[in-house]
Amino acid sequence: MGARQHNSERMLESDLPKLAPDARARVRTAELHATEASLEHGRAACKQFLEATEVSPNAGEAKRAGRAAALSVLLRAFRDEKIRAGLALFDAVAAEYLPVDRNAETYSERLTLTVRPFVLRRLEIGRHDRLIEGAISTAVLEWETGRMMPTALPTTLARKSPAEVIEEFMSGDRTPDKVVLERGRPKGTPVSGEKLRTFRGKLSQLQFANECGVSLDTIQRGEAGDRWDEKTFITVAENITALKRKDVTPEDLKNRKN
Repeated sequence: MGARQHNSERMLESDLPKLAPDARARVRTAELHATEASLEHGRAACKQFLEATEVSPNAGEAKRAGRAAALSVLLRAFRDEKIRAGLALFDAVAAEYLPVDRNAETYSERLTLTVRPFVLRRLEIGRHDRLIEGAISTAVLEWETGRMMPTALPTTLARKSPAEVIEEFMSGDRTPDKVVLERGRPKGTPVSGEKLRTFRGKLSQLQFANECGVSLDTIQRGEAGDRWDEKTFITVAENITALKRKDVTPEDLKNRKN
């Protein structure tokens, strides 16, 4: 048991960088509560399903047909509980990072690149659960907005029902990836990943990041076509100019097609 707990602690430390041990302990507690609540409601939904679908061989056609509707209700209940658990865990982790990431841009990236993947991974929400993934992704914007409020920093958010969250996500033609791109990351301009890779040449991403005066994560996101703010474009362009001994401007690194 001790070894298993130690391994779990090391995994949390790796998945949630910069959080103190007491903060990680609170996240573990929140995860346990969210999971237990989800299981409890799930068991209740299963019980209702079994009661609703217990029909005798001599039951009429209407009662038999009602089993399909009962199954839909059960599946919807499972979906809603996973969304509730995901949002509860997201809130817990996002609140712990508020005092860690004082810079709005850093916090925004943290929500997208650390908190959201952590929640999806811990609750085993796969790519096939697009609706659940998208509903949880809406929390990114809510915490970004909450952080900018002039009042005291929030520790949780007033939550809508899963149905309302899904409706918000489904309004417009958006996938979870688009929600993250539009809401979860700092506003900026997409990077031309192809041009950036060309400038990197045979250097490793880490070597190139050091030469450009930015983090490895920044180069990786750039080569993936993600967005940078103008300051990052200027910094990278100036350092590539010095590295390649040819004039490179921020405009040379931008992807104007997106």
